[in-house]
Parts: sequence; structure tokens; C-alpha cells
Amino acid sequence: MKRTKDGVRFHYGWVIVGLALVNLMFHYGIWYSYSVLMLRLAEEFGWDRAAVSSIFSVYMLVIGATGPLVGRWIDKFGSRTVLALGSLVLSLGLYCCSIADSMADFYLSFGLIAGVGAGTIGLTGNSPAIENWFTERRGLAAGIATSGIGLGMLIFVPIVQYCLLHQSWQSTFLLLSLISVGCLFPVNLILQRTKIPGRGQYSGNTDAASSFRSNSTECDPVSGKRNANMSKFFLKVLGIFFAGGFIVQCVLMHQIAIATDAGFEKMRAAKILGAIGLFGTAGRAAWGAISDRYGCRNAYATSSVLLALGSLFLLIVQLKPGYLLLYLYVACFGLGYGAIAPLNMLIAMDLFSGARFGMIYGILFMATALGAALGPMISGQIYDYFSSYTIILIGVIFLIGAMNLILRSTYR
Repeated sequence: MKRTKDGVRFHYGWVIVGLALVNLMFHYGIWYSYSVLMLRLAEEFGWDRAAVSSIFSVYMLVIGATGPLVGRWIDKFGSRTVLALGSLVLSLGLYCCSIADSMADFYLSFGLIAGVGAGTIGLTGNSPAIENWFTERRGLAAGIATSGIGLGMLIFVPIVQYCLLHQSWQSTFLLLSLISVGCLFPVNLILQRTKIPGRGQYSGNTDAASSFRSNSTECDPVSGKRNANMSKFFLKVLGIFFAGGFIVQCVLMHQIAIATDAGFEKMRAAKILGAIGLFGTAGRAAWGAISDRYGCRNAYATSSVLLALGSLFLLIVQLKPGYLLLYLYVACFGLGYGAIAPLNMLIAMDLFSGARFGMIYGILFMATALGAALGPMISGQIYDYFSSYTIILIGVIFLIGAMNLILRSTYR
């Protein structure tokens, strides 16, 4: 805690939150911009959509697989070193994309190299930095930081689209590479701080942490010295992270198809459904503040109700199409979806703060990435078999309920 010239106390942790917001904005900006880049690459090389999509699938799998490694590196070397190097690796991967001329080149440059860099500056890389600086107001800090997810979608996708309309795809990748090395690298190298001097392990007394620790020993869930209670407990938290990724991507990846199958005009439906990003961005900071005031369990329960209502409205849209139902879906699902990233981060901070938090969060995020990868694929297979999204949406509603029940059993 420092004092400014006028005597106001300033906590440097808010600078770390700002850095996390910028890192996540760029990370998810590239993530969501690939849908635009994919079309240009398909036109340029004559590849089919499945082939171009497979590049992004490799990218996603690499991000998930590197999670535990990134967490371990941060635990060992600190956030400053790892995040700065990660931005350089990401810049290298994007530069290699600008000179790629084959599918194998893109698998290597975007899928592998850029995937490792993006995984480093994503949630796995920034969550330990925030955890290290905050013992109070963690919810607000996590909410502000994860607002970068929605901002990345809102800012980078139009920029990339504009660049592709006026420049080549090679120039677009080169621009993204220069932003990474010219912006992310210096701000993380100069402003990032690894640890508060004299700071010990988090000593907060949340209901969840105190309840769990009173019924099991204080052992790390990845140290190999777990008792039965810890093993079961950690699997529950893994299930929550997996379900979050599965539910969100299952619905978001198919929402346009659901709306058009129901008879909505494609462009108008796309504009309406795009507002989910706005609701999610606005909701993240709010959910963090709500969690600080009313507790993570209550905030998660409320967001689960909104997610379930949104899924229900989308289900009804199939049976009785109407724009009012579509608007209600956008509002409810968008606000509920905005809670998942900050509240999942808070769950991990509350329950697993300590010397190995980075590696633990990396494992948890790997479960999220796996759920996000499997959700769209499984729902697509179910649709191909039944020619309907009804079973999928009913399953999503039940999974939301199960996720909330698991959380409530974890937070006694």
C-alpha cells in the first residue's frame, strides 16, 4: 500500500488488475477474431471450414494443456518473468502466421507457438498474479480483470475485420504480432510485480475455506499427499470448472443455428445475439462485487438461475419463435455467463491459495478448456442424430442445476 502526493492510500494490486484486463483483452481478442480470420484463410487457400477450424482446435487444446505448466512456472519464477516471456512467444507465433503458406505451418505457428503464448497471458497466467495481491475485495478485482474477455471480443473483432477488408491477412497477423511485442511485453516487464514484500499465504476466513479445512488436512491437491476428503473435494471443483466451459460454449457456438432454424433472419439474429458479449462484460465486475458482499455461493446460485432461465427461453424459442423471447435469452444468459470467469477464479482463490496456487489453477483451467472443447462437439453430434436442439438445451439446464448443487455441497 502506497500513498499518493495528496495522501490518498493506493494499493498497487489495482495496477496488477489493470494489467490482467489488458492481457485478457488481447488473449480473448485473438480467440474470438479467429472466426473472422478463418473465413479469409479458407478463401485464400481453398480449405474447407472443418480443416480451418481444426487449426483453432489445436490452439485450444494447447492452451488447456499448458495450463498446469504455466501455473508451475509462475509459482517458480513469478508472474513478471512468465507473462513477459509469454507475450514474446505469442508475438513470435503470430509473426510466423504472417509468413505461413500451408496447413502444417498454421498448425505449428498458430496452433502450437501462439497457443503456448496465449495460454501464458490468459486466465492461468493472470489469476495467480491477482491472488497474490488481494486478500480483500477479491471479487471486485477478479470481476474487473475478467471484463477484458468481453472487451477483447468487442474491440479486436471489428479491428481485425477492418484490417482484412483493407489489408492482407498477412498484414493483419503482423499487426497483432507487433501489438503483442510492442504493448504486452513492455507493460508486463515494467509494471508487473511478482509478490508483495512480506506477504504470506492468504489468511482470509471464507465460509468455504474454513468449512473444508476444518474437515480435512491442509495438503496440496497436486502434491501426491492427499487424503480421501481432499481428493473428493478437488474432483468436485474440477467438475464445476468443466461444467462451466461445457455449458457456455455448447450454447454460444450453436445459438445462431438455433435462431435461424426457428425462422429468424440471420443477420438480425446475429446482431441481437451479439449483445450477449455486452451483458457479459458489464456483468463481470458486478458479479465480483456481489460476491464480495453476499458470498461466492450466493452469487453463483443467482447466476445459475439466470443461465437456466436463458437456456429455457432459448428452448421455447424453438417451439414458439418471438423476438421478445430472444431478447430475454440474451439478457439472462449474457448476465449469467458473465459470472462464470470471475466466480470460478474466486472459488480457486478461496480454496487453494498458497505457494502452489498457479499450478492448481492451471489444472482447473485445463478442465474448463476441455469442457469448452467437448461442449460444441457433443451438442453438434446430438443435433446431427436427432435434428433438434431440444435435448441439448434440456441437458444444459440440468447440468446448470448439477453444477450449482456441487458448488453448494463444496461451500458448506
